[in-house]
Amino acid sequence: MHVVGGRVVAAIAETAIVVAVMFGVTSLVVRLDLHWRLDTLAPLALLIVGAAGLALIVAGITLVWKRIQMLNDLVLLGVFFFSGAVLPRAEMPGWAEAVGTPLFMTHAVAGLRTVMLDGNTLAWGGAGGLAWMLGTAAAWLAAGLIVFRLCERIAQRQGSLSQF
Repeated sequence: MHVVGGRVVAAIAETAIVVAVMFGVTSLVVRLDLHWRLDTLAPLALLIVGAAGLALIVAGITLVWKRIQMLNDLVLLGVFFFSGAVLPRAEMPGWAEAVGTPLFMTHAVAGLRTVMLDGNTLAWGGAGGLAWMLGTAAAWLAAGLIVFRLCERIAQRQGSLSQF
């Protein structure tokens, strides 16, 4: 968990610099009407917690099956698409909503849109609400810890950890 936490902090620092530069350059050319408020930190933090759970799942699977790069890319593509990060969920077919609802990213993205684009405050319930964000982030983190531990035990039994 310490390694995942350290990687998350490093990724946040790097991403913050890149986003700040891109935001600065883009705002020189295009008017960006974003509402920067403290409400934004809750969806961002819960997005990071859920992403850490997904990272633990991928790390655990990697311990058992070494070459999962394409699977990892496919999963990330699905998460980005079905969460509404690429295309608003209102524009997607109905079956896509059922796929996207349990994803940690879905409600965090909806919450960020509510605060930063619409200028509204976060609700407790509903899509993009704090309850959904807390629930999905906690579930993904718990699933990540469980999958990583199970895969670690499998890899230990197989003796495939000796090369690490």
